[in-house]
Amino acid sequence: MTEPDYIIYSDCGYHLGRNEGAYAYIILRGEQIVGKKAVAFTHETSNRGELMAVIDAVDSCPHGARLEVRSDSQYVVNTLSGEWRHRTNDDLFARWKKLVARKKLKITLTWVRGHSGDKYNEMCDAMCDELL
Repeated sequence: MTEPDYIIYSDCGYHLGRNEGAYAYIILRGEQIVGKKAVAFTHETSNRGELMAVIDAVDSCPHGARLEVRSDSQYVVNTLSGEWRHRTNDDLFARWKKLVARKKLKITLTWVRGHSGDKYNEMCDAMCDELL
C-alpha cells in the first residue's frame, strides 16, 4: 500500500474487578491530530473494547481513505487482518466487514508494542486511564 492518508492509533483499558473499560483512538493526518475520542463502557470484554476502538475510529474516516491502524492488541491486528480466526465477537466482525466494504477503505494493520514509549499509543492509554 502507498503512504496512508490517515494513521489511527487505538487502545483499550479494562478493570476486570469492576467490569468496566474504556477505549480510545487518535487519528493522524501527517503529523497533525485530526481526531480523537475516548469512550467508557461496562459489561464488555477487553477484546471487544479493542475492536470497538478500531471500528469507531475507522468509521469516522472518509470514504475511500487509505488507513494504517496501529494497535498494541495482537488480537485486533491478527483477527482483523485474517491471520487468526475469530471465535467470538461475530457482531463486531460483521460490522467491521460491512464498514470496510461500504466505505471502500484500504487498511493496513500494524502491531505496536504497548507501554514501550510510542507517543500516540501512550496517549491512547492515558485517555483510557482517565475514564477508568
